[in-house]
Amino acid sequence: MKLRRSALLLVAALPLSLIGCAEQVDEHPAEDSTEAVFTEDDAKRVEDRSQELFTQGLEFAEDGSLFHSGGRYGESRVVKTDPSGAVIAEYELPDEHFAEGLTVVDDEVYLLTWRENVVHVLSADDLTPLRTFPLETEGWGTCYSDDGQLWVSDGTAEVRGYDPASMIEQTSRTIVDGGGDEIEGINELECIGDEIWANLWQEELVIVFDRGTGEIVRMLDFSDLTPEWAGNNEVLNGIAFDAEADEIWLTGKLWEHFFIFDYAELRGAE
Repeated sequence: MKLRRSALLLVAALPLSLIGCAEQVDEHPAEDSTEAVFTEDDAKRVEDRSQELFTQGLEFAEDGSLFHSGGRYGESRVVKTDPSGAVIAEYELPDEHFAEGLTVVDDEVYLLTWRENVVHVLSADDLTPLRTFPLETEGWGTCYSDDGQLWVSDGTAEVRGYDPASMIEQTSRTIVDGGGDEIEGINELECIGDEIWANLWQEELVIVFDRGTGEIVRMLDFSDLTPEWAGNNEVLNGIAFDAEADEIWLTGKLWEHFFIFDYAELRGAE
């Protein structure tokens, strides 16, 4: 692992109808922000995965099963696998819905849609549809924190906390760097203790911010993981915390691998 200083690069967004989650990002961390750089060599191991999913959400359940959502109109679905990678259940969304981030709340899975303003709630056991909720904003990423909040991002610098029982907004955070500048493009989320880990749209970074304040406390650069063949679509996206193994799993849209890192090492990066 190395350290470097650099400004984030602004990547032009492709047409929204093609890729989803593609609003151009205008705000970036200050040029003096320090990013901890991790390469494939720093990973504990690398595991194969299906390249069929345009990854939007990734999360482990307490029993070790892995939930993986894939987007794109006409292709959106949720897949549940066991620890060996064998498919346990699968749910296909209506063709007019673009699947986004997901999270596990007790024995249910909450799945966002991009611009359809719908949250799908599925059984965590077999992905049977249970109910839906309206959502006023776009849906990008989501995670469920141990204080009972369902956090949702919409591609801006705002992350909102909802009561999952009603999907009524309870609170919100504006994500800022150490200099107080707002950081837009907040995408896939993973709640870990008092922190929320997040992908930045079309950046090869994972930021970690304080759940209570919204201030970024850590920036992790994983640009080395991006396949050489990847274009603007096939970006880093997908963060899952395996609490049992104390590991962070990372992947990207249509990538062929999961990269598994030691959580303590990533959390201790300065």
